[in-house]
Amino acid sequence: MKLVLDSDVLLDFLLARSGFVHEIDHLVQNQFEWGLNLATSACVLQNVHYIANRGGFTLPNEVMEMLLERITVIPVGGEHVRKALVFSDFEDAVLAYAAADWGADYLITRNIKDFRKIPEVTSCTPREFSALRGAKS
Repeated sequence: MKLVLDSDVLLDFLLARSGFVHEIDHLVQNQFEWGLNLATSACVLQNVHYIANRGGFTLPNEVMEMLLERITVIPVGGEHVRKALVFSDFEDAVLAYAAADWGADYLITRNIKDFRKIPEVTSCTPREFSALRGAKS
């Protein structure tokens, strides 16, 4: 199963954000057992690195390397950017269209309201995905 991770859940995981880290950590810890192909875009990784550093956290290169060993970096092209131009949350729309073209089953985010405007990909929170996954076991 293919899952694309948004920046908010990656930040939850990498910065161990209270109240949110458990949900995404559960998903990441079960990645191989559940047969999950986790992915994100290079732009999301850039944003995660920038936001963490701006917030006073240092993400060592080893942490980013560990992340790159576990996730696929999906391609983003001009066609994704063009389609996203009509959305108020441009950045999220670009990721959603790239996720759809990659064949993602779900886009994992806490920002459901913006992603649900794009019907080409199904979005859910880490908790919702774990519940869905549990129902399919």
